[in-house]
Amino acid sequence: MRLPIFKALVGVLLLASTACEPLSEQDGGYGNPERTPLWVALDEARLDGPGRHHVEYLDLAKLRILKEKHPGRFSRLAEIGVGEALRRSDDTGIPLKTASSAALFGRPPAQAGLLRGRFDVDGIALSLNRLGYTRNQQVWQRAEQDGLSVVEPGEDLVTYAGSLQTHEQVRPPSKVPRLSGSTPHRAVSWCLGWPLAAVLTEPGSPGEADLIGAAANAVEAEFADGADFTEALCYHTTGDPEALAERLRTALREGASARTGKPWRDLLPGAEVEVGQDATVRLSFPQTGDVGVLVEALSRNDVPL
Repeated sequence: MRLPIFKALVGVLLLASTACEPLSEQDGGYGNPERTPLWVALDEARLDGPGRHHVEYLDLAKLRILKEKHPGRFSRLAEIGVGEALRRSDDTGIPLKTASSAALFGRPPAQAGLLRGRFDVDGIALSLNRLGYTRNQQVWQRAEQDGLSVVEPGEDLVTYAGSLQTHEQVRPPSKVPRLSGSTPHRAVSWCLGWPLAAVLTEPGSPGEADLIGAAANAVEAEFADGADFTEALCYHTTGDPEALAERLRTALREGASARTGKPWRDLLPGAEVEVGQDATVRLSFPQTGDVGVLVEALSRNDVPL
């Protein structure tokens, strides 16, 4: 079903529901955006950079734990948050398998990434030197043009990009406005809560959404074997949230996936729509199978609105 054009910012959320302590009711159940890892990641990127159009975040540490508890359920998240060049490279000295979290800003070739964790700066420097990188102050660079042409290693943060210009969009000077100060990004990060994995992306053409996001949520390191999951879409709209919520309900009842042709009511069983804070609308449904249905749908530009 083709719905009327409605401008909004959208976030997709994959929640791991556990017996962990719930988020504060004072935070509307979604968490404080100034304290969530997603918001912190947004605070690392320039407001006027390519990251405004596309952001990915992945809590690598918690995903590793979830994979042990629920093997085979997270393949749809395999390429979230980590640049392709870094995923393919195992000789840079950057310990991807032990990093705690990752984020990407922008799309290739104008894409910059960062990893959080505890890093051996000297060890990474030795590896980069062996690979032919040259050092200019804290930044290492090589002539080969890929998403790992520029690397800046630190004890708790490693940043990388395909060019110096692109690299400048992460860790900007203190007075430069950040993505965390964008009203739509803040509202959607509030709606998405504490993410395990998240994507916020701007569609290529105008429509109901001007930014779409995907995420997975887990707040503790200990997960019960019977943990269940919730997937969700979060929309920030400049129009009437109640009207957008009604359009989503109509899409769930009557619409179908453009890619598969299957009705949304079958693809998203038990889905509910609610109006949230700060002009957001949230669609969620319980997931008992493979996690990432909405992330995959979003990556293929095939969501209810």
